[in-house]
Amino acid sequence: MVLLVRALAFLAILAATAGPGYACVNSPPPIKEPNESEADWKRRVFEQLNERRREQQKQAEAIDFDSARHIYIGRIVKSEEVSTDGSPYGRFIAVKSLSAIKGRAPTRDRVLRTRVLTSCGFEGGGRGVWGAVGNLIIIFDRVEPYGFKNERVDSVLAKDAQDARLISALENFLIAHPEYREVRE
Repeated sequence: MVLLVRALAFLAILAATAGPGYACVNSPPPIKEPNESEADWKRRVFEQLNERRREQQKQAEAIDFDSARHIYIGRIVKSEEVSTDGSPYGRFIAVKSLSAIKGRAPTRDRVLRTRVLTSCGFEGGGRGVWGAVGNLIIIFDRVEPYGFKNERVDSVLAKDAQDARLISALENFLIAHPEYREVRE
């Protein structure tokens, strides 16, 4: 009985002090068709998930492009695992800026890192923090927060960019700087 009272008291305190809760919930996978093999069904689920992720990324890039004060192409010069919220699998990267797409590119190296581990995965620095040394990266600086995202910086590996404006800017950069071409491909 004492344990129950303590548990209820803990839950009451937690409910009274907690901020808004967010959950990462994916829609359920499609139902397997009657004559569909297990392998075909898994392939279809995988393709649908990838398409959904591409669309979400494209939408996020469009929002970031419109709201960022500065967007630039950089090259990752340092990449390492760091501890984030007790997890040894966070990331830290240093980026040398190469060319502005919008606004200005910084003159000093930019550091990005994962900040926090949530139920949705790591947050901080954007998807580009998972790149390796030598990878080209597109950084959105001074973006406006939206949705669940409250970061002021976002990034994407150049090879993964989905937004047509980013792809065009990247292609123009690679034409002017062919020495970086092998990094893109």
